[in-house]
Amino acid sequence: MIKFAALAAVALIVPAMPAAAKDGTWQVGSDQMHILDSRIDTTTAAGRVMLLAKVEAAARHLCRDKYDVTSDRDACVAETIRQTVAQPGQSRLALAYAERNAARLASR
Repeated sequence: MIKFAALAAVALIVPAMPAAAKDGTWQVGSDQMHILDSRIDTTTAAGRVMLLAKVEAAARHLCRDKYDVTSDRDACVAETIRQTVAQPGQSRLALAYAERNAARLASR
């Protein structure tokens, strides 16, 4: 019961948090989902990879119920990630995105 009350309190606080990463909070989508994890160290490449993976998972979750066609869902995920990376204050997330894309290009 206490866990439920704590989760409910967090759910009420989360929508009021800003888009920029502060205290381990990252907004994904149009104020629809937040990633809360103060353990992510975005000063390291491994931390940025972890953050980007969480953003991608959140984007997939947001787009899952919106589209039945896989190509539409994939386009929604890509656009949601792109918009999240482009938000003000997301320089470390943008760096993670650029690092991942550079690694993909290099492996071709």
